[in-house]
Amino acid sequence: MLALLGEVLVDLIQESQDPLRFRGVLGGSALNTATTLARLGFPVRFLSEVGEDWVSAWSEKEMRRRGLELRLFRHPAPMPLALVRLDAEGNGEYSFHRPFRLPYHPGPESLRGARVFHFGSLLALEDRVEEGLGLLLQEAEEEGALVSYDPNLRRSPTPRERKRIRAYLDRIDLLKLSLEDARLDLYAAPGVKRGHDPARSPVPDPRPPGPQPAVPPLGPPGPHPGGFSFPRGLPEGRGTLRPHQPPPLAPPRPAQGPRPHRHHPSPSPPGS
Repeated sequence: MLALLGEVLVDLIQESQDPLRFRGVLGGSALNTATTLARLGFPVRFLSEVGEDWVSAWSEKEMRRRGLELRLFRHPAPMPLALVRLDAEGNGEYSFHRPFRLPYHPGPESLRGARVFHFGSLLALEDRVEEGLGLLLQEAEEEGALVSYDPNLRRSPTPRERKRIRAYLDRIDLLKLSLEDARLDLYAAPGVKRGHDPARSPVPDPRPPGPQPAVPPLGPPGPHPGGFSFPRGLPEGRGTLRPHQPPPLAPPRPAQGPRPHRHHPSPSPPGS
């Protein structure tokens, strides 16, 4: 069983300006991951939140249609919305409407039998989710599940968010980053030079004092289909940046002609 926690929103994508017209789809980075895993045939348990309006009912029905086992916390509020306007290059400008205010509480044994627990996105950085997510991380450790985290922030974190991200890094086995997030240096505290994390190691920064050369961007420009993953021990110098790539195909075997006929002599008769 693969378990994932993340927010669900109805993305309203603008299709015209005058009159203003939108197309609605169910969105959320963790939900997209869960949907893909379910389509690949994995058993998937999805933990999230919904409201109590008709949009929430439609969202829940759609998630079940995707083959997800749901563990939902229900709020006395409408379903969150994300209004999206796309530019000429397909990049989205978002306007979020997120009405949930109650603390998130997972149900008992939410991760029972889970071999993997994945969480992330803005939901993991909300104050009201901190306690509930902490309980899930503790349960994941008790279950012996691999824990992965995808910040999916796409912007510079606030000092409070950065502190929370750093706390998550101490409890996960795998960090999944988009190229945008990989460039944000999410783990560094203000005033700490890149490559030195005093919370993880007392070793001082080995670089000489004075101005340091600019850090080149991670990877080539443009979109990367799979993002990057870091093994445990995440700051620079403690892990290896590995783009997700499909394994290379084996080269085709050279064409071969018909096998030569092998002559097997008949055994000699006795006494010959």
